Amino acid sequence: MNTNRNKGRYLSAVLLLISLLSSVGAQQSKPQTKPFELTVDSIMRGPRLVGYPPTGVYWSQDSQRIYFRWKQPDEPRLKEMSLYVVNRDGSGLRRLTEEESK
Repeated sequence: MNTNRNKGRYLSAVLLLISLLSSVGAQQSKPQTKPFELTVDSIMRGPRLVGYPPTGVYWSQDSQRIYFRWKQPDEPRLKEMSLYVVNRDGSGLRRLTEEESK
């Protein structure tokens, strides 16, 4: 039963994280001057269009922050994902430096 509760918490954390990342991506995107054209080329952009899903999601030991690896849509495809942290309430999203990641 405790395992199901942990799975539910993990799923809730992932869903919260995805919704936060969606809002961050929307805030950082440039306003479009023309409507989006639905072409084969635009569809094939994949993650460069809609963003990359977060991976390696985990809570801090005190359950106050969520850590995850993520790459923003405008970053190069072959670039490795960076480590990010966000507070439990969704505030304070930031990319960790390499030293902080270690």
